[in-house]
Amino acid sequence: MTVAEQYALIAMNGVELGKKNVLIRRKKNCILAAYELDEILKIEDESEKEERFHQRIKELSKLSAKEREKRVDVVVNKLVAEGKLEVISALMDSDLYMEEAGVTSKQYRAEKSVFLATTEYLRAEILEEGEISEEVLCLTWLLKQSDEWNTIFSISEKENAESRILKLCLENSFAKNLFMERIGVFGADFYGFLSYIRGRMLYTQFGIGLVSRMPVLARREAVFIATDSYFTNAAERTQFVKEKLEKKGHFCEVKQMGKVSLLEIDNAFYELVPDMDHRVFGVRLRRYML
Repeated sequence: MTVAEQYALIAMNGVELGKKNVLIRRKKNCILAAYELDEILKIEDESEKEERFHQRIKELSKLSAKEREKRVDVVVNKLVAEGKLEVISALMDSDLYMEEAGVTSKQYRAEKSVFLATTEYLRAEILEEGEISEEVLCLTWLLKQSDEWNTIFSISEKENAESRILKLCLENSFAKNLFMERIGVFGADFYGFLSYIRGRMLYTQFGIGLVSRMPVLARREAVFIATDSYFTNAAERTQFVKEKLEKKGHFCEVKQMGKVSLLEIDNAFYELVPDMDHRVFGVRLRRYML
């Protein structure tokens, strides 16, 4: 796959169709940048490669919203047509209030084997000794721009990965110029930008920060799944949630059983936190960072 396809596969996993916010705009802008990088990497002259890179990134901000969407759709639709990205019921549909309101939506899900192969290839090249290809370097830069980096590497792994990248930036001119560049959030409105900043402030390795404590801030980051009764048994509670999600077409795998179980749902990890919402027993799905 191309850099654009690899990035889109990872970044669009879990994204709701038709939803617009600054984080999604940033991901789409990164897909545009990745598309340009695929062409730039074909240039052999290093000076020309660096000059073309900065030039093309600046030109992206001048594209109309319609043209940006059109270019992103080419990459995403190709992945869908090839079965590498699927369209499924959104995880948010399982939230108590969404069910009661009868609101439904769709989201993308990366095909598990392709997603795993792509992320493991990236992890291996970044973490293991040896040369890091320009393709992986570009993919790493894109993932760091949109915070997907935090979903692939654990806290302990990131220290080693950052050290490797820093060393490469000191030795390689293209790497240095690449990581000095930033993808903007062009096309975002002011309130959307405030929402993005708020999300950044609440984002931690323990979950989505205060959202897990105050889910009213962003229900999509702390989906509440109602259960038939209060399960004192963690295994029964976990099994109930797992079966409910699987009936809606989600792939679920129990990674750790306990008072707060850990579930992998559609290529992302969630803690199942026992909770009560307006006297309704259930669990809160809290996004878990490695």
